[in-house]
Amino acid sequence: MQRKQNKTTDTVKRMRFTKREETGITLVALIITIIVLIILAAVTIFAFTESGLLQTASRGTQNYANAQEYEKQIMDKIDKKANEAVKNIQGGGNDTNPEEPIEPEKTSIAKLIGQSPKSTNYTVYDCYGNKIVVPANFIVKGNITGDIEYEYADDGSPSVQDGIVIEDSDGNQFVWIPVGNINNKDGTTTIITLGRYTFDSDGNETLEQNADDFRTERLILNNYKELETSPYNNITATNLEEFLNTTKENQGYYLGRYEASYRDGTRPYCKPSVGTPLSAQESTVKEEGLLWNHITQPKSATAAKVMYEENDYFVSDLPNSYAWDTAIVFIQKYSNEKKYSIKKYASNLTNTGSNNDKVCNIYDMAGNIIEWTTETSLSKPCTIRGGMYRTDVKTYTSFRSNSTYNNADQYTNYNFVGFRPLIYVLDN
Repeated sequence: MQRKQNKTTDTVKRMRFTKREETGITLVALIITIIVLIILAAVTIFAFTESGLLQTASRGTQNYANAQEYEKQIMDKIDKKANEAVKNIQGGGNDTNPEEPIEPEKTSIAKLIGQSPKSTNYTVYDCYGNKIVVPANFIVKGNITGDIEYEYADDGSPSVQDGIVIEDSDGNQFVWIPVGNINNKDGTTTIITLGRYTFDSDGNETLEQNADDFRTERLILNNYKELETSPYNNITATNLEEFLNTTKENQGYYLGRYEASYRDGTRPYCKPSVGTPLSAQESTVKEEGLLWNHITQPKSATAAKVMYEENDYFVSDLPNSYAWDTAIVFIQKYSNEKKYSIKKYASNLTNTGSNNDKVCNIYDMAGNIIEWTTETSLSKPCTIRGGMYRTDVKTYTSFRSNSTYNNADQYTNYNFVGFRPLIYVLDN
């Protein structure tokens, strides 16, 4: 009995040991498994990193995004081209908004300096946005070429405030007289009204007749008027309305830089004269290049009108009172000669352009010889303007004097009478 109990006890002990041993093996296996998994994970991560798979996956994601963006850009370009094509077909051009067309790029006048002349009229702008229309077959002269001075912009570039000089193939030079709203470098605007003026003893101007009212027969100083037509031969402007309208549209016109010099008996030059000006009447043919004085108003008008008669781009003419007076206003606003209208140069008769009377690149309006215009008067058919060298006659830049034209003879009895041409540009 005692042996049986001992046997049972031993069996129970063995069963407990076996169970304890199986439990120990399971925990060891679990620990080993975890360690193995950790090792495998580390190896896998290392291998994944070393092989660049992460970088490749990242690049793949970025490339996909880039591809989407590139595709979007291509589609946008296609849509834009398609829209432009549709607008072109419909007459809309390339404007993004047909109601607000894109303004074309404005060409700087500085780009024309040194360039060959254009075959048509050419619109350019100075650095302040002021408009200049350069006539066909003329070039723009640069700063410090000869005696030309462009100082307003401080860098030598042409500005309308300086008096921009143009030149044709024969060397004839004209100066741009701007009208309308003139943009200044300080941001202000100066208004130069195209019109007929009088000037007081301090040089202050009074607008007597606006160009918009040109058909009214308005008298200046109770005597002088500018007519579209006249019973007198060759004393009126070729086409006064055309001059006024194109000048306002183009925002300027050209006045001869010099008093006319003799060319061939019918056409003048507008460039510096040479030799000694004639001081006595001579009916013989004059030497080419001499200052053209001793000329009647009808002959001066004819010479100015035919100077460029064989072209369709601009018109040459004798200055009218609108052109003469507006030029004085321009000079007084943009030169140091704030009283130029009453300026008088009392010097000897000289070659045009050879004395000190130069303002805004224009010569001799205040001196040398007095000049014919197309203005007329109540008492006599012609009007002479400007200053002259004679000290016994008190003339000055804005001076007016009525006169006959000496029976339309080739020459007058006066060596102090001459003229200068102007040109105005027709519609482009």
